[in-house]
Amino acid sequence: MVVEESYDAWGLRPESAAFWATRRLAALGSEGISTDAFLPAGDGTMPSLSTLISGLPEVGVHVNYQPTAKQPFPTATAPIFKRLGYRTRFFYSGYMSWQRLGDFCREQGFDEVHGGPEMSTRLSGNEWGVDDEV
Repeated sequence: MVVEESYDAWGLRPESAAFWATRRLAALGSEGISTDAFLPAGDGTMPSLSTLISGLPEVGVHVNYQPTAKQPFPTATAPIFKRLGYRTRFFYSGYMSWQRLGDFCREQGFDEVHGGPEMSTRLSGNEWGVDDEV
């Protein structure tokens, strides 16, 4: 599953194919399921991500900080994908310490968790991690 917050799906549309900006990502979509319209699961990045990771609906509780999140919830996506035979990897171009994201992903059953400092040595020092153009 690829979530592209604020990226939009313009590069996946046929009329953008000439740019070759997202050729490999478009191939993933054509080999699986792709949608360019998706409703947010919460009112911000972490509420949306925690819903996708935990499988729990957003109800105003920061699930990633709850003691019960130290073990995967029965609805967590990573264990479900693992039971289907997938190796689960979480990539986030920012810092994994933000909102406990790295720990939360590991606690929710991801096999691998990778953050921005592993993706590029050209971090500009902004709070979001790897710059978009990199």
